[in-house]
Amino acid sequence: HVTVKLNPTLLGKEAVDGLLHDVLGYHDVATRAEDFDKDLQWGQALEITDRLSELARSLGRRFQVKFSNTLVVRNHRRFFPASEAVQYLSGQPLHVITLNLVEKYRKARPHVPLSFSAGVDNQNFPDCAARGFTPITTCTDLLRPGGYARLPAYLERLEERMRALGVRTLGDYVIKACAQGQAAIERVEADPA
Repeated sequence: HVTVKLNPTLLGKEAVDGLLHDVLGYHDVATRAEDFDKDLQWGQALEITDRLSELARSLGRRFQVKFSNTLVVRNHRRFFPASEAVQYLSGQPLHVITLNLVEKYRKARPHVPLSFSAGVDNQNFPDCAARGFTPITTCTDLLRPGGYARLPAYLERLEERMRALGVRTLGDYVIKACAQGQAAIERVEADPA
């Protein structure tokens, strides 16, 4: 089994900048065109997905994609020396960027399983679980005060949401959480293959 972690640059500079500046209001954060140009391109990512999915299938293994790595941005803070040209964006802005990338990827390759690690915290963890991501990992949140003691709140929030929907399994939660359960059942009944 293999998981390939992809970068948020796949969304494209224009889309990433639009989300950072226009949607999220991070006007002090600047991306660099060269980081988008030298990174894996959208068409290449889809080709790799197709090739590795087929190889994994032929070997009786599973291929999945993980979204996402950190986003390279210009060094714009005094925390790092001026000699450092870049820093790496994570946390809440990366969460929004990565969810947009996931939406684009799922439209292109809906059957590829996805793992997720981008700005996950106890508030958005139940939403990540509802999208069927597995596994869901967290890093940035654990670096905040409280560290690993922050983890129980993740499962407590998920349990609250599951209880509110009257479900006991994660599979039932995924189906019911986004109010798409009936549509999913109808799609499976119409095309059980």
